[in-house]
Amino acid sequence: MEEMEHLARTVPGALMLMCSGKEEIRLIEVARSKVQERAALMRNIRHGTPAEVAYNQFADPAPVGVCPTVILKDAHREVAHTAARHAMADHVFVRYAARHRIQDEQPFHRWKAHHQEVVGHLTELRRKVQDAVAQYAAVDDVVNIVSKQMPTHDSGQFKRWAYAAELLLDNAATVATLAIDLVHQVRHVVALEFFDTWQILQHCQARLATMREAALSTLGALRLIGNSGMEVFGLLRDVYGKFDKLTDLLERARKGVSVDVFVDNFADPVPEEVLPVALILEIMQLEMSHTVVRYGEIHRILVRFGTYFGLQDDERYQGWHSHHQHGVAHFDKAARMATEVVSGFRAARKSIAKLRDNPSLQEENILWAYGSMVLGMSFVSAAMDEVRLARHSVLLEFEEIWMILRLRRGH
Repeated sequence: MEEMEHLARTVPGALMLMCSGKEEIRLIEVARSKVQERAALMRNIRHGTPAEVAYNQFADPAPVGVCPTVILKDAHREVAHTAARHAMADHVFVRYAARHRIQDEQPFHRWKAHHQEVVGHLTELRRKVQDAVAQYAAVDDVVNIVSKQMPTHDSGQFKRWAYAAELLLDNAATVATLAIDLVHQVRHVVALEFFDTWQILQHCQARLATMREAALSTLGALRLIGNSGMEVFGLLRDVYGKFDKLTDLLERARKGVSVDVFVDNFADPVPEEVLPVALILEIMQLEMSHTVVRYGEIHRILVRFGTYFGLQDDERYQGWHSHHQHGVAHFDKAARMATEVVSGFRAARKSIAKLRDNPSLQEENILWAYGSMVLGMSFVSAAMDEVRLARHSVLLEFEEIWMILRLRRGH
C-alpha cells in the first residue's frame, strides 16, 4: 500500500512535466521552417528564378544542413516517450483508484475522460508526425527529378515536377502545423488531468487520514467496552447476591414465614443505596446492548482499515481478528445468559404473586420460584465467567491494535 501511495504521488509531477515540456514543439517548428524554406525554393525556381540565384537566396534554418526528416523523427521519439510516460501514469493511477475503490466516483470518471482524450491526441500527434516524415520522404524523389531537369527548367515537364515538389512540401508544412496544434491540445487536456489527479489524491489522502483517526478511536472504544464489562460484571455480582438472598427467603418461606411478609420481601423494595433486581437487570441488558453496538463498529472500522492497507495476511492483524471473534462469542454468550436470568426472575415473581390469590398452591409456587432462582444463579455465574473472558479478549485486542497503529504511524 505504501509503495502504491508513493507511486501515485509521482503522477502529478509526471503530468506537470508533460505540460511544461517544449521539446516536441521546438523540433516540429524547426522541421516546419525547414520544409517551408524548401517549398519557397521550389516555388522560386518554378516561377523562373535561376537555380543558382534561388539556391543563393535559400537560407536553411538552424541546425544548418540537417534534413527535416531527421528532426521530425526526433520529434516522433519525443512524442513516443511522452505517450509512454502517460501510459505509465495511467497504469499507476488505475491501480491506485482500485485500491481506494473510487472507480465509480465522479472525480475518477472525469480523470478517465481527460486521460482518454490525451491518449487520442497523442495517437493522432504521432500519426501526424509520421505523415510529415512520409510527405518529406516523397519530396526527396521529386527533388531528384527536378535537379536533373534544372538545365531545362523552362520546360513544362520541369515546372510540373517542381510544382509537385512544392505541393508535397506545403503539405508537409501543413501537417507539421496540425501536429503543433495537437501538442497544444495535449498540454491543455493534460493540465485538466493534472488537476483531476491532484483532487483525487487530496480526497484519498483525507479519506485515509479519517480512516486512521477512526482506527485510533477504536482504542478508546475498547477502553469503554472494558469499563462496561467491569460494570456488567459488578451488576451480575449484585444480582447473584440478591438471588442468593431470595433463595434463602424461599427456603424460610417453606418453614412458616407468612405469605404477606414473604411477598413484600420478594417484591424487592428499594432500600437505601440498593437497586431492585429488576432495575439492575434492565441496566445490565442496556450495557450489554451498547457493548454489542460498539464492538460491531470497531469491527467495521478495522476491517475497512485492514482492507485499505492490505493487512489481511499480517500476523498482528490476524491476531486482532482472532481475539475479536473470541470477544464477540463471549459477549454473545453473556448476553444470552443475561436474557435467561431476566426471564427466570420474571417467572419467579409471577409465581410469588400468585400466593395471595391462591394460598392452596403455596408449596408448588414456592418450589417453582426456588427452581427459577437456583437456575438463574447458575446463569448469572456462567455470564460472569463469559464477561471475564470477553474482557480478557478486549485487552488482547487493544494490544494488537496499538501495535498495528504504532507500526504504521509513519505511513
